[in-house]
Amino acid sequence: MKWSRVFAELGKAAGIVVLVPVVLMVRLKWDSVLPIIIYFQLLLIWIQAEISFRQNELYAAQFEPLFDVQVTGASRMALTI
Repeated sequence: MKWSRVFAELGKAAGIVVLVPVVLMVRLKWDSVLPIIIYFQLLLIWIQAEISFRQNELYAAQFEPLFDVQVTGASRMALTI
């Protein structure tokens, strides 16, 4: 992955995080404090849910083997990856 693409993706994410509070400040002035706090709380809940889903997938993947062992005869075994 090229660094320019990484910075572009980070710029988009930062733009979304910063754009909503700025628009709220322009539209609502001092009344925007509570909506901004609620917005950031929703972002934190979303991030925590994403982390939880990823941890759950990693936990479940621990118990799935990456290879298969087959017994083909009395003393022969085959390992398939």
